[in-house]
Amino acid sequence: MLFHHTPQLRARPGKWPLFVILAFACAGARGETARAQDARLQEVYVGMGLPKPPYIMESGTAGLDYDIAKQALAAGGYKLVGQMLPQTRALAMLRAGQLDGMLSTTEGIGGQDYFTDAYIVYQNVATTLTSRNLKLRQIEDLSNYSVAAFQNASMVLGERFSLVVSGHSDYRELPSQITQNKLLFTGGSMWWSETA
Repeated sequence: MLFHHTPQLRARPGKWPLFVILAFACAGARGETARAQDARLQEVYVGMGLPKPPYIMESGTAGLDYDIAKQALAAGGYKLVGQMLPQTRALAMLRAGQLDGMLSTTEGIGGQDYFTDAYIVYQNVATTLTSRNLKLRQIEDLSNYSVAAFQNASMVLGERFSLVVSGHSDYRELPSQITQNKLLFTGGSMWWSETA
């Protein structure tokens, strides 16, 4: 794996070194011998966020994020043990030493964590119903509407977005994009989503 700041990957008794797993170098296909070694790999506890198909599937054991991370960690001798958690809770658990890493997190969260190179790049967009006929030309236009975004959006979407939503009276961050969809289709808000 490639890290911007290379942490020492020496195991401590019962604990893997603390770092944020932002992204993994794609590990490629593994043979039967490597699969047989899975049972001997050192476990790494990773917060994955709530289901967001196709990135994290409902089962919590499949999806683009999960599969890439699992293979990359296995190539380094580690076994992914995923825990589906809201991003804010996963970040708090990571900082408290209760998790070894986190998927799909950017350096915008701050802190002294270690990030790998990106493996999925999200294109963040504002979405609204065409029947509302809204014209959005810049981020500042969001201040006129009810907005629901993914958790930690105000930290990771840049300074302009953060300034717009910091004083916004009808801005919410939600852990589940399904809830965002329900709000959108019931006319409750516009939502800011991420797609790869």
